[in-house]
Amino acid sequence: MRQCFQSFTKTPGDLSLLNELHCHVHGFAEHARGSGYAALHRVCSTFSDLTRGLYEVPGQINSSTLRTIQQTIEFLGTLLRNRSFEVARDPARARVLAVDDNAENRESIQMVLESAGLRTSGAPDPAAALAELASQSYDLIVLDVRMPGMDGFELCHQIRELPQHSATPIIFLTGLATPEHREQSILSGGSDFIGKPFNLHELTLKTMTLILKHQLALS
Repeated sequence: MRQCFQSFTKTPGDLSLLNELHCHVHGFAEHARGSGYAALHRVCSTFSDLTRGLYEVPGQINSSTLRTIQQTIEFLGTLLRNRSFEVARDPARARVLAVDDNAENRESIQMVLESAGLRTSGAPDPAAALAELASQSYDLIVLDVRMPGMDGFELCHQIRELPQHSATPIIFLTGLATPEHREQSILSGGSDFIGKPFNLHELTLKTMTLILKHQLALS
């Protein structure tokens, strides 16, 4: 997988290399399914959906999706090296909270994550999110950066003060995926970010991998 991806990044116009990567990932997903490794199959199947989607719609290939592909390949390498995939629990049925003041975006996030088996709730603003998180435990939180009253970075700071969510994975959705925003997301306590307009397969894949990383205590 790594060699295919490296070749593609050197010649991004050659979509046959992306299709080759997709075939490798799909085959690996089927092998994991046949071997009974549900968590590994779940991640690889979602990864397969992303690579196929990018091959079919190359206009969605950008720095964010390429970064997610690279991160996923590295994550799979870690799972295989330490064989932690053998004890990993299927991330499906994990609980996710999506916080976005845009109802259409929020509903899209809920729809795509629920279709992957994740139990997803929505909060329309930071105040509602804090009230929900103060009383409920979640396995991952998705935050829009730009919201009225309090931006996603400040909300993340406040979430980290809640004992049950001091280490819960948090994904930022931002239209400004600059190095400065990347640094700000880390300093505020975020786990990762996705650029807008976001790819739904990318969001699902990043959600799955971060839930598993947290579950397995992988950095």
